[in-house]
Amino acid sequence: MKKLMAIIFTIVCVFSFTGCEKTPISTEVETETKTEISNKPVFCYIKEIHNKTMAFDEIEWVEVPGERATELNVTDEDAPNGYYIHNEENVITEIDIADDCKIFILDWENSFTEKQVELTDFIDILDQRDGALIPYMLTIKDGKIINIKEHYIP
Repeated sequence: MKKLMAIIFTIVCVFSFTGCEKTPISTEVETETKTEISNKPVFCYIKEIHNKTMAFDEIEWVEVPGERATELNVTDEDAPNGYYIHNEENVITEIDIADDCKIFILDWENSFTEKQVELTDFIDILDQRDGALIPYMLTIKDGKIINIKEHYIP
């Protein structure tokens, strides 16, 4: 009887695992790599920097009131500080950082004055600010980030 139960158990396990196939978990975030982006400025939230490659989510800075705010039905009540950050879709873009990239942050401890930092220091600062949704302006040329600038939030 024990042998029969062991055989039945084995058969049930084999068939139950056969029916299971690995399916990817659906996420709301897409990832794409762009090597050719025009030289237009890009507003974004920086998600990660790893091996001189930045992963970011592009956003839109909307002045309120304004034409774009009207298009999005954003009112003064929605944006009491005169701006609205619009993020239509979460798409993470990965782009290499140029060796001579200039990085400017706002010194939170010195009246938010702008100061230039090195990439290694910038990565440390991002780690310290973990989770803060801070907009940055990127300048991209020839498929590489050549300038990173923290954007002041009133």
